[in-house]
Amino acid sequence: MSSSAGARIRQALPQLSLGKWPPGTLTSITDVPGVLVRTESIHTDDQSVNTSAGLLTSPIIMTDFTSVGDGYRGIMEHAYRNFTDEKTGEMELFIFPVVAETFNGYLKDQSKFAVTPEHIIRGVNKATADRVPEGNTRGGTAMLCHRYKGGTGSSSRTINGYDIGGNPATYTVGVLVQVNYSSPENVHVGGIPLGRILKEPEMEIASLKDSATDAPLVPIQLQRLATRATVGLGKVGGYGRDIFLAFSTANKIAFQEFSMQGQSGPAVDQYKPFLRAIQMSDNDSINCLFEAAADVIGEAIYNRVCMAGTMTAEAIDLDKMKEIVGARLV
Repeated sequence: MSSSAGARIRQALPQLSLGKWPPGTLTSITDVPGVLVRTESIHTDDQSVNTSAGLLTSPIIMTDFTSVGDGYRGIMEHAYRNFTDEKTGEMELFIFPVVAETFNGYLKDQSKFAVTPEHIIRGVNKATADRVPEGNTRGGTAMLCHRYKGGTGSSSRTINGYDIGGNPATYTVGVLVQVNYSSPENVHVGGIPLGRILKEPEMEIASLKDSATDAPLVPIQLQRLATRATVGLGKVGGYGRDIFLAFSTANKIAFQEFSMQGQSGPAVDQYKPFLRAIQMSDNDSINCLFEAAADVIGEAIYNRVCMAGTMTAEAIDLDKMKEIVGARLV
């Protein structure tokens, strides 16, 4: 089991600059209104795995690579249990499960297949807007980061702007990270080459970064937001193969039933175009969101390393990090 938890980067190095945009109340992805998260961790004598869900139209499941099928089935079973018409026995909604994975085989016995659809369903049902537990939790339980014990990390930033009526509005960008990459030598904290000072060997796998915002962005703008995660990743010394997922909670479109051609039924017909109005941010006004996305990824990665305790892998020495980085920060 893990040793005692560490400290978030803002507590460990209060003098460290983490960008100009202020964090949200919890400094977590759940600062974004409407985003709910639940962590599920499974600890056994045969090492550990876990999964978690944040609610979208389909929950987003982040788990290890042997549990992708269980994640998919868990989403569908949850949907059928909760959205089936009692009279017809049919689920008249289109659900597109989103399941992301990373490899955690260095610290977990992949042959155990510990995650089941029931874990997924429980995670979805218990999702909350509380601060996301960081360190050795959820899909990050068996993860490494720069070969140190990693885990889950999260952070947020708030941006002042305007709504569709020109009234002042505050928007939030939040991230959840689960990374598994790079060598200790590449660790940078505040631009200081901490890894080269500590000196150890190397590895390279994949990472997941999940970005959320309540700013009204359309898909192409969300793609642009997601790619800015690479800037934050590079700042802390990462260069791995990565998955970036970004979503906005601003435009809420209700589930619709569909009538088949030639049949009477609900108002929405697949063969008759039906218009909907959505909001989007002006492309010339969203550089601040891109900056925030880069900054927030870096902080979330710091948090996941600093909050992770020693399990099978050693956690980073926080006292050494504070001593080395603190002495060099201007």
